[in-house]
Amino acid sequence: MAPAPPGTDRGPQALGPADAAEVLSLVADRRFTPEVLARELGDPGHYRWFGLRRPDGCLAAVHRALRWGDYLFLKGVFVDPDQLGGDAALRLAFALREVARGEQVRGIAAWVSESSQAQLALARRLRLEPTEPPLHLYTMPFAGFTGAVSTPPPNPAQATREVEEILARHHAGRDEDFLVPDLLTRPDSLAGPAALDGREIRRAVADRDRLLLSSLPCADADELVALLAELAPAAAALGLSAVELPVPAAAIPLALWLAG
Repeated sequence: MAPAPPGTDRGPQALGPADAAEVLSLVADRRFTPEVLARELGDPGHYRWFGLRRPDGCLAAVHRALRWGDYLFLKGVFVDPDQLGGDAALRLAFALREVARGEQVRGIAAWVSESSQAQLALARRLRLEPTEPPLHLYTMPFAGFTGAVSTPPPNPAQATREVEEILARHHAGRDEDFLVPDLLTRPDSLAGPAALDGREIRRAVADRDRLLLSSLPCADADELVALLAELAPAAAALGLSAVELPVPAAAIPLALWLAG
């Protein structure tokens, strides 16, 4: 996509493969590579990238989102240091919200840090409803869990289905025992493995090299270790090296265990 002529403001714009070099200059050192960006910018069915340009036509800010079940999940806004303090993040978030409305998804979702006044202000403007009780987001590598599991699946489709089935088994009839029940999936779609069609990862989504979980289908740390060990071979077959999972802020013993 060619930069806008100097002095013009076309508002937030959907970005594509032609914008990869400019986008990379804004997201450097954020786990993005040229290959990852090319894949995401060329896959509007899963990822959405929107950008906002300065009067000189260069990108001032970008915001990315991905489809996660019935939601468009906002994950990553990057603003040029010279543009901080303006309304770029807000304008891009509103643009992605309009995309969600046009695609008839259930809504938008995002992780919001209570320590970030900017994120809190943006969440309020977007009318996001906070989860209760508050949650913390942890990233855990799969390394160390692969030794006690079976051989990785031979292809991504099988690996995706295996992730679905593992999570479905952990969810089946046990929501009331979970540390964190599912945050995104419709209650009537919490079906067992027999209802899965292999086309999407339910209650989870692959994002770059991470598997994002929208629940913590475990009652304690021991069950979490078992779940990660069970997920590890399928995650490896999908090129995933870590998992992001929500943890109740009040679960201090588990938080200390995860931090260690």
